Amino acid sequence: MLKGIRYNLYLFLGALLFLGSFTTAQASDTPGDDYIAEYESVLYSTDSGLDSIEVNALAQTPDGYLWAGSYSGLYQYDGSTFRPVKLTEEIKNVTVLFSDYAGRLWIGTNDRGVICHDPSDGSLTFF
Repeated sequence: MLKGIRYNLYLFLGALLFLGSFTTAQASDTPGDDYIAEYESVLYSTDSGLDSIEVNALAQTPDGYLWAGSYSGLYQYDGSTFRPVKLTEEIKNVTVLFSDYAGRLWIGTNDRGVICHDPSDGSLTFF
């Protein structure tokens, strides 16, 4: 009985290898782009609005904005460019970002601790 199971397993694996040899990735018409990818790689730099290319943290708020924190401050990404956001002069460098279920943005800094920003009323709470 064990010999029959082993034979069926080998037969099944052989069929998979045989059928798998017929599926190949299609090369694109663009030279140098010979792979299929669902995502696009984009490199953001100072040309995109960042003062520094070293980003410490990313978070997305429910309104769709992507927030980036770096040692040069807090940035909001609208889908095409980063713009510096000055919620307060006390946020100079950002190390951690978190968006909670209520849509608040929690900002961890090296110099002022943790700050909770509520975009519904623009309030800032320092911890």
